[in-house]
Amino acid sequence: LIADLTQAGVMAKKLASACATAGAEAKSWQSEMDGVGDELGVVLASAQALRGGLVQDIERSKDTMNQLIETTEAKAVAVTDDVRLIQTQLKLIQVQQSDMLHQQRALLQEQLGCLVERRRVENQVIQKLVGMGPLGSTCLLYTSPSPRDS
Repeated sequence: LIADLTQAGVMAKKLASACATAGAEAKSWQSEMDGVGDELGVVLASAQALRGGLVQDIERSKDTMNQLIETTEAKAVAVTDDVRLIQTQLKLIQVQQSDMLHQQRALLQEQLGCLVERRRVENQVIQKLVGMGPLGSTCLLYTSPSPRDS
Protein backbone atom coordinates (compact mmCIF):
# COMPACT_ATOMS: atom_id res chain seq x y z
CA LEU A 1 0.00 0.00 0.00
CA ILE A 2 2.80 2.38 0.84
CA ALA A 3 4.54 1.38 -2.32
CA ASP A 4 1.34 2.09 -4.28
CA LEU A 5 0.92 5.36 -2.53
CA THR A 6 4.53 6.27 -3.23
CA GLN A 7 4.14 5.26 -6.78
CA ALA A 8 0.89 7.28 -6.97
CA GLY A 9 2.71 10.28 -5.46
CA VAL A 10 5.51 9.95 -8.01
CA MET A 11 2.92 9.75 -10.76
CA ALA A 12 1.10 12.73 -9.34
CA LYS A 13 4.36 14.71 -9.32
CA LYS A 14 5.02 13.67 -12.90
CA LEU A 15 1.48 14.62 -13.80
CA ALA A 16 1.86 17.96 -12.02
CA SER A 17 5.17 18.51 -13.80
CA ALA A 18 3.55 17.61 -17.13
CA CYS A 19 0.65 19.93 -16.34
CA ALA A 20 3.05 22.73 -15.44
CA THR A 21 4.98 22.18 -18.68
CA ALA A 22 1.71 22.08 -20.63
CA GLY A 23 0.57 25.26 -18.85
CA ALA A 24 3.90 26.98 -19.68
CA GLU A 25 3.59 25.90 -23.29
CA ALA A 26 -0.04 27.09 -23.37
CA LYS A 27 1.06 30.47 -21.98
CA SER A 28 3.84 30.61 -24.60
CA TRP A 29 1.37 29.77 -27.35
CA GLN A 30 -1.08 32.28 -25.91
CA SER A 31 1.70 34.91 -26.06
CA GLU A 32 2.49 33.96 -29.63
CA MET A 33 -1.20 34.01 -30.51
CA ASP A 34 -1.54 37.44 -28.89
CA GLY A 35 1.44 38.63 -30.99
CA VAL A 36 -0.08 37.14 -34.12
CA GLY A 37 -3.42 38.69 -33.18
CA ASP A 38 -1.71 42.09 -32.78
CA GLU A 39 0.03 41.66 -36.13
CA LEU A 40 -3.25 40.66 -37.73
CA GLY A 41 -4.87 43.73 -36.19
CA VAL A 42 -2.14 45.95 -37.67
CA VAL A 43 -2.46 44.22 -41.06
CA LEU A 44 -6.24 44.53 -40.90
CA ALA A 45 -6.02 48.23 -40.01
CA SER A 46 -3.54 48.78 -42.87
CA ALA A 47 -5.78 46.87 -45.26
CA GLN A 48 -8.82 48.91 -44.19
CA ALA A 49 -6.86 52.16 -44.59
CA LEU A 50 -5.61 51.02 -47.99
CA ARG A 51 -9.13 49.99 -48.98
CA GLY A 52 -10.46 53.38 -47.90
CA GLY A 53 -7.75 55.15 -49.91
CA LEU A 54 -8.48 53.00 -52.93
CA VAL A 55 -12.19 53.72 -52.67
CA GLN A 56 -11.45 57.45 -52.53
CA ASP A 57 -9.08 57.16 -55.50
CA ILE A 58 -11.72 55.25 -57.44
CA GLU A 59 -14.35 57.87 -56.61
CA ARG A 60 -12.00 60.70 -57.70
CA SER A 61 -11.17 58.82 -60.90
CA LYS A 62 -14.87 58.27 -61.54
CA ASP A 63 -15.59 61.98 -61.01
CA THR A 64 -12.70 62.95 -63.27
CA MET A 65 -13.90 60.58 -65.98
CA ASN A 66 -17.44 61.91 -65.71
CA GLN A 67 -16.16 65.48 -66.06
CA LEU A 68 -14.03 64.46 -69.02
CA ILE A 69 -17.02 62.77 -70.64
CA GLU A 70 -19.21 65.84 -70.07
CA THR A 71 -16.52 68.14 -71.47
CA THR A 72 -16.02 65.88 -74.48
CA GLU A 73 -19.76 65.69 -75.10
CA ALA A 74 -20.04 69.49 -74.87
CA LYS A 75 -17.16 69.90 -77.32
CA ALA A 76 -18.71 67.34 -79.65
CA VAL A 77 -22.01 69.25 -79.59
CA ALA A 78 -20.17 72.52 -80.27
CA VAL A 79 -18.21 70.97 -83.14
CA THR A 80 -21.39 69.47 -84.58
CA ASP A 81 -23.07 72.88 -84.40
CA ASP A 82 -20.03 74.46 -86.09
CA VAL A 83 -20.12 71.84 -88.85
CA ARG A 84 -23.83 72.46 -89.43
CA LEU A 85 -23.21 76.22 -89.57
CA ILE A 86 -20.37 75.74 -92.04
CA GLN A 87 -22.55 73.44 -94.17
CA THR A 88 -25.32 76.04 -94.18
CA GLN A 89 -22.87 78.78 -95.13
CA LEU A 90 -21.41 76.58 -97.85
CA LYS A 91 -24.87 75.96 -99.31
CA LEU A 92 -25.57 79.71 -99.22
CA ILE A 93 -22.27 80.40 -101.00
CA GLN A 94 -23.09 77.75 -103.61
CA VAL A 95 -26.49 79.34 -104.21
CA GLN A 96 -24.86 82.78 -104.49
CA GLN A 97 -22.28 81.40 -106.93
CA SER A 98 -25.02 79.82 -108.98
CA ASP A 99 -26.94 83.12 -109.04
CA MET A 100 -23.80 84.97 -110.06
CA LEU A 101 -23.14 82.48 -112.85
CA HIS A 102 -26.71 82.93 -114.12
CA GLN A 103 -26.29 86.71 -113.99
CA GLN A 104 -22.95 86.50 -115.80
CA ARG A 105 -24.49 84.25 -118.44
CA ALA A 106 -27.38 86.69 -118.89
CA LEU A 107 -24.97 89.65 -119.18
CA LEU A 108 -22.82 87.77 -121.68
CA GLN A 109 -25.89 86.91 -123.74
CA GLU A 110 -26.97 90.56 -123.61
CA GLN A 111 -23.47 91.69 -124.67
CA LEU A 112 -23.47 89.13 -127.44
CA GLY A 113 -26.86 90.42 -128.55
CA CYS A 114 -25.53 93.98 -128.55
CA LEU A 115 -22.47 92.93 -130.57
CA VAL A 116 -24.64 91.08 -133.07
CA GLU A 117 -26.94 94.12 -133.39
CA ARG A 118 -23.91 96.41 -133.80
CA ARG A 119 -22.52 94.18 -136.56
CA ARG A 120 -25.90 94.17 -138.27
CA VAL A 121 -26.14 97.97 -138.11
CA GLU A 122 -22.51 98.31 -139.33
CA ASN A 123 -23.24 95.96 -142.20
CA GLN A 124 -26.35 97.97 -143.10
CA VAL A 125 -24.39 101.22 -143.03
CA ILE A 126 -21.60 99.71 -145.13
CA GLN A 127 -24.09 98.30 -147.62
CA LYS A 128 -25.84 101.67 -147.90
CA LEU A 129 -22.55 103.40 -148.46
CA VAL A 130 -21.30 100.83 -150.94
CA GLY A 131 -24.61 100.27 -152.61
CA MET A 132 -25.49 103.90 -153.37
CA GLY A 133 -26.58 104.71 -156.87
CA PRO A 134 -24.75 106.91 -159.40
CA LEU A 135 -25.56 110.03 -157.45
CA GLY A 136 -24.87 108.49 -154.05
CA SER A 137 -21.76 110.38 -153.13
CA THR A 138 -21.97 113.40 -155.50
CA CYS A 139 -23.07 116.81 -154.56
CA LEU A 140 -25.82 118.23 -156.71
CA LEU A 141 -25.30 121.78 -157.83
CA TYR A 142 -28.38 123.69 -158.60
CA THR A 143 -28.15 125.53 -161.85
CA SER A 144 -31.40 127.28 -161.45
CA PRO A 145 -31.31 130.85 -160.32
CA SER A 146 -30.89 131.23 -156.70
CA PRO A 147 -31.94 134.19 -154.60
CA ARG A 148 -28.28 134.90 -153.98
CA ASP A 149 -27.61 135.28 -157.63
CA SER A 150 -29.90 138.25 -157.93
